[in-house]
Amino acid sequence: MGTPSFESASAGPDGAPLVPGFELRRLLGRGAHADVWLATDLASDDPVALKVRAGRPDDASAAGEAAAALAREVALLRRIDHPNVVRLHRVVAVAGGGLAMVLEFAPGGSLAGLIAERVRLDPPEVTTLLVPLGRALGHLHGRGLVHGDVSPGNVLFAADGRPMLSDLGAARVLGRPGDGAWGTPGFTEPGAATAADQAGDVWALGAVGWFALTGVPLRRGAPAGEVPADAPAGLVDLLRACLDADRPARPEPTEVARRAWAAVPPVPIRLLPWAGAPGGPPVASSEVTRRIRAAAAAPRPDADPRARRTGVRRPAHPLPRSRWRRVVAGALAVVVLGVLGGVCLAAFGRGSTRAGAGEDITAAVRDLAVRRTLAFTTTSTAPLAGVDEPGSPAMAADTALVRRLAARGLHLDGLSFTVSTVRVVTRGPGELCVEAAVTTSAHRQVRPDGSLVARVPASPVRVVRLVLVRAPGGGGPQRWLVRRVI
Repeated sequence: MGTPSFESASAGPDGAPLVPGFELRRLLGRGAHADVWLATDLASDDPVALKVRAGRPDDASAAGEAAAALAREVALLRRIDHPNVVRLHRVVAVAGGGLAMVLEFAPGGSLAGLIAERVRLDPPEVTTLLVPLGRALGHLHGRGLVHGDVSPGNVLFAADGRPMLSDLGAARVLGRPGDGAWGTPGFTEPGAATAADQAGDVWALGAVGWFALTGVPLRRGAPAGEVPADAPAGLVDLLRACLDADRPARPEPTEVARRAWAAVPPVPIRLLPWAGAPGGPPVASSEVTRRIRAAAAAPRPDADPRARRTGVRRPAHPLPRSRWRRVVAGALAVVVLGVLGGVCLAAFGRGSTRAGAGEDITAAVRDLAVRRTLAFTTTSTAPLAGVDEPGSPAMAADTALVRRLAARGLHLDGLSFTVSTVRVVTRGPGELCVEAAVTTSAHRQVRPDGSLVARVPASPVRVVRLVLVRAPGGGGPQRWLVRRVI
C-alpha cells in the first residue's frame, strides 16, 4: 500500500535542483539537455532516476531547447510499453519552474561501466544482452519509432541483470527528419543520414554486441579487437551481419534476437559486486533466462513487406498493456491504504466480498483506510494499532513512515480515501487475501503553523492486494488487520 508524500527538507547534494516529493542523492549523468539524478521518491521510499532539464535558468534559448527535448522524450516514452525499455513513471514540477521526468532506476549500472571493469562479457552473456535489446528495438520499430542512440552508456541493467534501453532523447519518428546529428561516436553508423532509420539502430546494436564480446569499440566503423576463442561462429557472424555495409541485408531486430539465441544459450549477466541491492550484488535468477527464451521465440511484429526495401515499417497494432505498465502507470505522490508495495492498475474480476456470515469485507477495508488516514493527518502512530497487525511488516513500514513525516515537521491536510471495490482472492483460517480498488483525494503537505509545503493531486484508481488477519479481541464483531502486501 502506498506511502505518504512529503517534500524533501533539503535540496540534496550541492547543485541539485529542488523537486518537491523527492530527495536527490547523487548525479548519475549529464547530457546536452538534461541531468539525471538518483533520488528517493518520498511517496514510496523507492529509488528513481530523475531527469531534470539542464542549463542556466536565465538562458532562455538553452532552456527552451532543453524543455522541448524533454517534452519530446516524454511523448515518445508514453507510446512505449516494454520491459526492456526504461519506464517513465510520471512527470513532476521542479521548484522554481520546469519539469522533471521520474524514470525507472537501473541499479545494475550501464554496459559501459560493466565493460570498463570486466573487460568483456562471456558469449552466453552477449546473447542475454542481444535478445531483449533486439526485441525492444523491434517494439520501437513496430510503433513507428527508432531509438537513434543505442550505445553502451544507454544500455542499463535492472537489479536482476535485465538489460534495458534508456535515453530516448535521440529517438525519431520513422520517416521524419531529425533536428541535428545525434548518437554516440563509435556506435553511430558512419556516413548515415540524420533522419530516423531502422537500419541504423540495427548497426548500433551490432556495434554494442561487438563491444560487449571483445571489449573494444569499432574502429572507423569496422570490427576491431580480437574475437574470443570461445565465441561461437554463429554469434560472430550475426554481429557482422548487423554491421553489413549493405543496409537492406542487415537482419531485423527480432531476427537478431532469434539468431543470438540459436548461436549460444544465454546465462544471466554477472553485474559488478557493488551494483544492485544494498545488501550485495543482484541475484541473477532463472527468471531472466526464461524472459529471454520467451523473447527469442516471440513472433515478429507485423510489417509491410516493403519495409526491408524502404526502411519504413507500418506501425503494428497496439499490444495490450502489460503488467509492468499497469504497475507504474499514472503513479503520483499519494498516500494509499496500507503499505501498497505491490500496486497494479488492473481490471477486477468479480468475487465475493463476504468472508463469512454477516461480514462485509468492503466495509472492513474502508474502516482500515479511515484509521490509517488519522495516522498521517495527526502524525501519530497510535491509530496504526487499529490498522496493522502488531509486529507485522505492514506495522513496521507504517510506523517508520509516520515517524519520518513527523521528523520533517509535516502532516497531511485534507487526505481521504475512497475504497470502491474489494474482492476476496483467497481465504484461510483467520486470514484473507483481498484486492481493493482505492483512490486518494487531493491533499496538502503542511507545517505545524499551517503553512503550505506542497499540494498533492488526487490519485488514479489503484488495485492493491493485502493479506488481512483477524484482530484479537473479545465480544463484538470481528475486525481485520493488515499483515502484509504480496
